[in-house]
Amino acid sequence: MENDQEKLFAKTLIICAQGDSKLLDAYFFSIDPRFFSLFFASSYNKPWPKCSTAYQISDFDVFQRLVHPNKTDCGSIINPASDRFVPAFKKNKSSFFKIKNKHTPLSFFARKFLWKYKRWYTKELDQWIEAFKPQCIFLYFFNDTNMLDIADFFSKKYDLPIIVSINDDFLYNHSFSFDPLELIKRSVYSRSAKRILLNPRNSFVFINDEIADVYKHRLGIEGSVIHLSSEASFKKLPKPKAIRDIIYAGSLDYHRWSTIQTFAKACLKEKANIIINVYTFEKYKKELKSLRRFPNICIRPAIRSDEVPNTISKYDAVLLVEALTNRSAIRDVRYSLSTKTADSLASGKLCIGLGNKACGEMKYLSKNNCSLVATSKKEIIEIIRKCLLNNDYDWTLISQNAENCIKRDFSIQKNSKIIKEIFKKTEKNCPK
Repeated sequence: MENDQEKLFAKTLIICAQGDSKLLDAYFFSIDPRFFSLFFASSYNKPWPKCSTAYQISDFDVFQRLVHPNKTDCGSIINPASDRFVPAFKKNKSSFFKIKNKHTPLSFFARKFLWKYKRWYTKELDQWIEAFKPQCIFLYFFNDTNMLDIADFFSKKYDLPIIVSINDDFLYNHSFSFDPLELIKRSVYSRSAKRILLNPRNSFVFINDEIADVYKHRLGIEGSVIHLSSEASFKKLPKPKAIRDIIYAGSLDYHRWSTIQTFAKACLKEKANIIINVYTFEKYKKELKSLRRFPNICIRPAIRSDEVPNTISKYDAVLLVEALTNRSAIRDVRYSLSTKTADSLASGKLCIGLGNKACGEMKYLSKNNCSLVATSKKEIIEIIRKCLLNNDYDWTLISQNAENCIKRDFSIQKNSKIIKEIFKKTEKNCPK
């Protein structure tokens, strides 16, 4: 193996619903892939390429084995390095896979029933785990109760401690509801989650301080805080003479499209000669149709995450966007702080945060004063008038604070050291 690859003390079975994740890249930077195997339940995502072996399973695989008692296989072993990966939904073209994406109580209970009888646990899966000989489990905490139950099952059967990565609050961050099915769903999820969270053998990693405080207060559990990191190093740039071209790269979910639209409308109203370049996916047909009505918005094809830093460097400023008024969307991104935040701050460009003050990203930017931030339509107008048209803002302070944030919170080398320390603390609970 390459000399710069560092070894981890324990062979780790990663359980991750989606298969691939920026979080895995951020946490396990430079660690030898031979120390990782991946169990994932996605019907369309490629497996994380930096593991030695992967086992893919889907709802449809489990359903087939449930209705065909003589069927012995369920899921498949995948070589993550192979370029021949075929998404499962393309193999059989079944609309069955859409059930997983419907977060309703009925779909929840249907999937719970599907996985309940452990028809997914086959001789092939057991042999795959035994051949890898894991010493611990790394669980990407998710709103999928089946993944939590599987992690708990593996932990007990193979005598493995779990390192739990908590990146969102699926346990307490809910809207008020009178729906009895929704309340039962939350109760079932809570039982599965607490079996893992309250196990003193397990360790915990939180994505930010706020969510760590919630779980310490509610459940009395403590762990380390590791932000999603960026490989980009901070670039010290002079204050831009004028802001003409702005970039937004990312999804239009959670009413982000509406905030971009509000900003574009305000720019036109203030006669600001600014073009907003939106790099996003074509699947947002309804949202894109609305954005294309504005002459100062230019829609561009989505770019890969590793292309973001270089693309940002071509523009005068970067938009970091969340919902302004939609309560449901604001609640969903209450703890959100993505790698794009790190990439944007590291670029050395002027960052402009637009979104409700309750959104995780806006709270971080405001707290650290590393960006211009507008949390209402009124503040958006003020930023356009004062900062973008008259160039009136303290660039030296903003730039210095952005550099401090990168060094303190988003250094991939620093965070990699923290994750290795967590694994070392877990060593005493690993089977010999």
